[in-house]
Amino acid sequence: MVVFIGCGKKKNIVTCEAYKMYQGNYFSTCLQYAKTLTSEDNIFILSAKYGVLHLHDIITPYNITLNEATQEQYKEWTQKVLRQLNDLNINSDTEITFLCGKNYYKELLPYFKKVNLPLEQYSGMGYQISFMKKQIYKSRPSLFNI
Repeated sequence: MVVFIGCGKKKNIVTCEAYKMYQGNYFSTCLQYAKTLTSEDNIFILSAKYGVLHLHDIITPYNITLNEATQEQYKEWTQKVLRQLNDLNINSDTEITFLCGKNYYKELLPYFKKVNLPLEQYSGMGYQISFMKKQIYKSRPSLFNI
C-alpha cells in the first residue's frame, strides 16, 4: 500500500527534507498515522509545488496551494503527478490511501482501482486529527505512555 499525505500551509523557513518542511499539527498527525499503515518507503507527500515527494527529498520553502490554482494550473499539476507516479512505478493496481484534502486527490481517483479515504467521513481538521490519533493509539499505545 502507498499512502499520500497532503502538504501543509505552515512551513519551515529553510531548505530541508520534505517531511521536515511541513510544520503543522495536521501534517505531523497524518505522517504518524501513515506510519501505522505502511513503511516509510511507501509514504509520499503531495505538494502543490513539487507534485510527489519522498519524505527525504530536499526542498525549499514555497507558498503555493492548490486551493488557489486555476483550472489550467490544477490540470497541469495533475498531469505532473501522474507522470511522477509512473516514474515511481505506482500504477492503477497499487492500493492507495489518501490523507489529504480533496483538491489533492479528486482528479487522481480514476487512476487507481483500490483507494482508501479514511478521512473523508470527517468534516473538519479537528475531527480528522482526533480520528487519526485514535488510530495511532490503537496501533502504537506505547507512544502515549508517559
